[in-house]
Amino acid sequence: MSEPSRDEILRALERVIDPELKRPVTELDMVRGVEIEGGDVRVTIALTVAGCPLRDSFQQQVADVLRDVPGVQRVALDFDVMTPEERQALTTKLRAGFQGRGQGLSLDVSTRVVAVCSGKGGVGKSTIAANLAVAIAQTGKQVGILDADVYGHSIPHVLGIRQKPVLVDKMIVPPVKFLGPLRSLPSSRPVISDGLASELASPDGDIASDVSLKLMSIGFFLDDNQPVMWRGPMLHRALEQFLSDVHWGHVDVLVVDMPPGTGDVAISLGQLLPRAETLVVTTPQPAAQEVASRAGAMAQKTGMRRAADGRRARLVERARASRDRRRDREARARLDRQVPARPLLTDDPHARLSALGFGEKDVRTLADHFLDAERRGKRGHGLTRIDWLETLDGFDPRAEPECVLSEPGFQRWEGRGALGYLTLAAICDAQVSDPPPHARVVVAHECFPTGMLGHYVRRLADGGLVAVLTSTSPPRLGHPEGGPMLASTSPLAIAIPSSDGRPLVSDVSMGRVTYGDVLAGKASEDELVPFGGEHAHKAFALAIALQLLVDALVVDGYGAVLVVARAEGDPVPALRALVPGMRLPGDA
Repeated sequence: MSEPSRDEILRALERVIDPELKRPVTELDMVRGVEIEGGDVRVTIALTVAGCPLRDSFQQQVADVLRDVPGVQRVALDFDVMTPEERQALTTKLRAGFQGRGQGLSLDVSTRVVAVCSGKGGVGKSTIAANLAVAIAQTGKQVGILDADVYGHSIPHVLGIRQKPVLVDKMIVPPVKFLGPLRSLPSSRPVISDGLASELASPDGDIASDVSLKLMSIGFFLDDNQPVMWRGPMLHRALEQFLSDVHWGHVDVLVVDMPPGTGDVAISLGQLLPRAETLVVTTPQPAAQEVASRAGAMAQKTGMRRAADGRRARLVERARASRDRRRDREARARLDRQVPARPLLTDDPHARLSALGFGEKDVRTLADHFLDAERRGKRGHGLTRIDWLETLDGFDPRAEPECVLSEPGFQRWEGRGALGYLTLAAICDAQVSDPPPHARVVVAHECFPTGMLGHYVRRLADGGLVAVLTSTSPPRLGHPEGGPMLASTSPLAIAIPSSDGRPLVSDVSMGRVTYGDVLAGKASEDELVPFGGEHAHKAFALAIALQLLVDALVVDGYGAVLVVARAEGDPVPALRALVPGMRLPGDA
């Protein structure tokens, strides 16, 4: 039997995932060495700290991925420890390509933050926070939970987590609670406050596909059951550190277990996490609901939005008397008047967009765009964009774009504060309803974000028009040899109509990733360069040309340039006849 290939071994090791950092060990430069002697393979992995508690998961993963490599008969795994310089480099790598939610915060702008709060203690807030985090994780999302109840921290006990955080350079890696493989968890076994039912599974399966939670709590830094005696400034700094120094990585949702009441911690979180959402927990008693109303009102004043109100009585028993139900309705009505609620866990994009204030027509337009992106596998431009929209300030959901100049062969549109999606949709509708005699250039000012440009040119091609569209966004691409960011990812979409009803649609970005991938947290720093490898200068030349084309016509701000023309020929069917059965650009 021939000796195993070193390249094949390294490719196999790309499937070994650090269970805490959720990245391949090869990407994190943790593979210190690979020794091959006949059929014997010895791999050395450098751990972040000497006492890494998850060595067993590395042992199992390495054995699993190398088992099927041709020529491998026996596998041995050794461990080493990273040097301070390597840990510093790892910290830099993990934080690279990250678009923070706020100054100094390590949460991405697309992360949805849900703060579970209550007006008084003892209403089941921590139990609901833990169950909410587990329920969201079971849907396949990446979830973190922050125990911000510094005086009464209990989430580590509720979830049964005893593992301490790991310090890598100046970065804190939160412990991970593994809950079992996706779609195999018991659906009728909630986490209860004694922490026992949370022991759902141990990390003995495929770590990369396990459902898991990342957790940070002040309880990890205290001995035994010591009380926390901190004043306001120390509390603020502790919360700030949990959000900045902790490497949360990519999390779709961060659940925050707030302290009861309306004190310093709630105010600090409102400042640190603008546009976070609050889930107000209460019991049916009038006194508890009155205090909960104050908690909801305070959340609104600190910049948070109310996601929903959860009544623990609904989890335990139904109200036993009409008097209790009447009080319940009255208290909820008071809370609804003070702080409008929005759906918390709904997957319906129409409901979530309606909750943001968009009208019925705009909701349909946006939902069609995001769902089209999902169908075509462009997840960065899909439903995750709704998560991002929920964090944005400064756009008017009722704004309407307007054509401010129309001449033969030229139009200029103003976004007027509307989302770029809606501006381009309005422009496309106008071109189809009033097509140019021959050709027309359309310039859109204040047109951001625009998303998947192929969606718009396809609509124009379906209307019988040839279309070319490009747009700008924040600069992300620099010169291939380095230097400042000079151009956006410079997307370019071209659509050619076809008599067979199947237009050819080419939609490309000049970067290795699209701006949507950047927003979704799926882009690392080395990906934010023009594509093309040794030919990257060609993509850069086109990227900078498209950037300057839009800048020259739009003048200031982000915008888009569209060229539409009536088709004189019908080349697409002939092209398809040359390559029967082959997938062409834009085919589903």
